Amino acid sequence: MTIEAVPIIAAYAEIAAASDAVVVEGVGGFRVPFSDDFDSADMAEQLNLPVILVVGLRLGCISHALLTVEAVVARNLVLAGWVANEVDPEMRFADENVAALAQRIPAPLLGRVPFMENPSAEQAATFIDLAGLPGWPHARGN
Repeated sequence: MTIEAVPIIAAYAEIAAASDAVVVEGVGGFRVPFSDDFDSADMAEQLNLPVILVVGLRLGCISHALLTVEAVVARNLVLAGWVANEVDPEMRFADENVAALAQRIPAPLLGRVPFMENPSAEQAATFIDLAGLPGWPHARGN
């Protein structure tokens, strides 16, 4: 199965024209293939979207996050911020991992979402603050 870029780009343009701000959620990572020659990073590039990296706190997250940051920067995209997502309630040294990431990721930490047994987007959103992002409606006092 392939995902075609044109309908997504057209839908984004229509939504963006009718909105103060648009959040485009990724689909499992920065380099998810949509077809043989097009992936989610290409989509971010075509839409010229700033990237908010969500880091699932688990073993290996520091390396994974830093490699993703390198990929975002290599495409000349803006890394607007990052969110720590506690996906493993048994993770040891979670605070230390967040601190190590904060020291190394050249963008602000926008929030830390705790592990939730029955998560919802609405509940998770209460732990994230986008108000300081450039161009975000709340940043203009709306």
